[in-house]
Amino acid sequence: MPEMTIPASAFMDAAGNPHTFAEFKGKVVVFNIWAEWCAPCVEEMPALDAFAAQQGANGVQVIGIALDTREDALAFQRQVPVAFPLLLEP
Repeated sequence: MPEMTIPASAFMDAAGNPHTFAEFKGKVVVFNIWAEWCAPCVEEMPALDAFAAQQGANGVQVIGIALDTREDALAFQRQVPVAFPLLLEP
């Protein structure tokens, strides 16, 4: 499989810590674009969290990218906690 170019964009997590896609170089990554106002997104989060937990350290990495404000993303995370990283769309 050809190697893909990783965008240099920086994303913040809800705590304000910066992340780049380069952190996940060499891993298979599932990007889940979500928002707290999206009913299917809310419904799928527990299944994605269970999938991510099954993968372990060397498996597929699930990354959530929120199309929300920081406050809404934090409120969602309190309501529907997940262990995989949730980043904010810049």
